[in-house]
Amino acid sequence: MAIRAYWFRWLENYGDKLTPWIVHKLTGELPEFAPASDRCLKLVSVGSILNHVRQHCVVWGTGMMSRADIADSRADYRAVRGPLTARQISSQGGRAPEVFGDPGLLLPRWIVRSPVMYRVGIVPHYVHYEEALRRWSGGDALVVDVRGEVEEVVKQITSCECIVSSSLHGLVTACAYGLPHARLKFSKPIGGDGSKFRDFYQGIGARLPPVIDCVCRTPIPEQLAEKVAEAPVCNVDDLWEACPIEQLASG
Repeated sequence: MAIRAYWFRWLENYGDKLTPWIVHKLTGELPEFAPASDRCLKLVSVGSILNHVRQHCVVWGTGMMSRADIADSRADYRAVRGPLTARQISSQGGRAPEVFGDPGLLLPRWIVRSPVMYRVGIVPHYVHYEEALRRWSGGDALVVDVRGEVEEVVKQITSCECIVSSSLHGLVTACAYGLPHARLKFSKPIGGDGSKFRDFYQGIGARLPPVIDCVCRTPIPEQLAEKVAEAPVCNVDDLWEACPIEQLASG
């Protein structure tokens, strides 16, 4: 029987595709999508979807989108993205886990790093992609389309010496592969209040990366590269051990 899982399957977005991709790598089968409210045991994993968690959800790596998120106290929380999410769960009567991390950090277990071909990889959130393409297409920079498939996005990100990204999972992937990185800021907002970035970096015990403000200017790739910081060392052993796949497969 296939494992049931909930994710944002209607979004063509790299981070939202990671849940079914990881389940497939762990089990050899794609998961069966189940609405979060269905009364069946299901996995909720990668993504800022804490607000969607309900009873009968087993949570492994999910995070909050904003401080207004509701955390269902009846869910089974095995690991969450970081301590801000854990605090949100505790404040609403749930049993918060002590294991933090985004399952995207486990990507190197399945995908090896590509040969380096570009000085800078620019990984815009999907709402910023067209703007980023207009600004930086060509030259020594690679603009990565996060609407692509998981392997292709990882291949492109890891073909770069360093990463600048407005996408959280662009930054997560940079951390996973030890790539120097910085966060890009555009004028067009993305969902949430920024909590997901703080939550992730606190969860891995690291400082927030530098922020490059691109609202009023377009730095050339070399200027972007000068702003990046070294990636923190991430220990993913506890996150791996907290994976509930075996329980879900047997139940």
